[in-house]
Amino acid sequence: MMQQEYPVLAALGRELTQLSQAYRDMRPLTGDEVQQAVSQLETAFVPVLVPEAWINGLGHLRALGRNGIQAVVADPNPKALSFYSRYAIPYQCKPFLKQTPEGEAAFIEELCGLGERIRSTGRTPVLFMLAAERLLAMFVRHQAELKRVFLLTSNYETQLRLEDKREQYRVAQQAGVDVPHTVYVDSREDFERSLPELVYPCLMKPRGGKEFYSRFHCQVMRVTTPDEAREAFERAQDFKLMFQEEIPGEDTELFTLGSYVDAHTRPLGLFTGYKLRGNHKYGTCALGISCEAPEVAAQGMAFLRQAGYHGASQVEFKRDPRDGRLKFLEINNRLWKWHSLTAACGVNLPYLQYLDAIGQAPTELPQQVNGVRWWLPWMDLWSVMKQVKAGEVNLDDYLREISFDFVDGVGSWDDPLPALVNFFGFGWMMD
Repeated sequence: MMQQEYPVLAALGRELTQLSQAYRDMRPLTGDEVQQAVSQLETAFVPVLVPEAWINGLGHLRALGRNGIQAVVADPNPKALSFYSRYAIPYQCKPFLKQTPEGEAAFIEELCGLGERIRSTGRTPVLFMLAAERLLAMFVRHQAELKRVFLLTSNYETQLRLEDKREQYRVAQQAGVDVPHTVYVDSREDFERSLPELVYPCLMKPRGGKEFYSRFHCQVMRVTTPDEAREAFERAQDFKLMFQEEIPGEDTELFTLGSYVDAHTRPLGLFTGYKLRGNHKYGTCALGISCEAPEVAAQGMAFLRQAGYHGASQVEFKRDPRDGRLKFLEINNRLWKWHSLTAACGVNLPYLQYLDAIGQAPTELPQQVNGVRWWLPWMDLWSVMKQVKAGEVNLDDYLREISFDFVDGVGSWDDPLPALVNFFGFGWMMD
């Protein structure tokens, strides 16, 4: 009776049953099982994504999968989000963080062994590194071994050099790109000598790596007086630091050039957009939009050419309302959190990177569709609820910005299980 009177509910029930079964069935494959799965693919080249990298990795996986390219995803977490995607061949690899030399060698041996298994099927593995700050130094040390097995998709040495923001700012200045006033501090002596040079308010940042965020749960520390600067330095003095003038203005003045450039620094895909809203001040993007921004593209490409860059990246700028000029903030030497917007705009950066690696690079730049939004609803809504409660945001203004024509950072009708796992901890429905 229920199925006859409520066919929509019946269909929804069947869909949830299928998804719950898919959730139960998901497990990383063994090496032999990966080899068997790859042998069934119709493609001659097989992407290997390492590590899974959460939303970044999921967007990368879908950008390839929707073009008929299934990928092996290697991550030490047996419940990695991308493992639940219909486009993934999941493989649980050894841990790679804080490795001893022996552990590092074992990880590289395992990764190359995975590549050899793919080669044994008559296919060629293409290696994509999705979390550069975690693996770059290791991949540089073992590049010769990786090259024997994989097609590589970026210049690891250049990317590693640009992990240091001091080097980024040197390259930007050589390229004629404006930068904020910045003071570098490597020691207590540096700090004491540089303290009179600081321009307040300013932001204390690490020069590279994720350890600062892991310890303090923030990207930057804002200081407004010499005493606050000293207090911040005392907390983080074991890091290589930089104190940078704060560029005034809202998140809507934060612009991005996303790109993939080949080994000759020729752009094969260019995306420009800006942040509409972050999850908090100095936080990551919760709502972004594509837009035409030729000045952003020109200055970003000037930086990449000066660096001799090869690979995917995000170059970030902020427009300074005091002089109307763009100021370089940083380069993320990988695809970034909201890069899935690029494919929805017609500039599919992961696919372009794949095509270049296999020798099928397009000869013309794809044209971007402007005005497309990327949204991470759960992060944005949670942040806005706190801001509304604190009186920092007007709810009516917020609601006017909401559109149902957007790219969801995790959710997708053609690949729904990762969103259910991420949003709702889908496991409770399985008990």
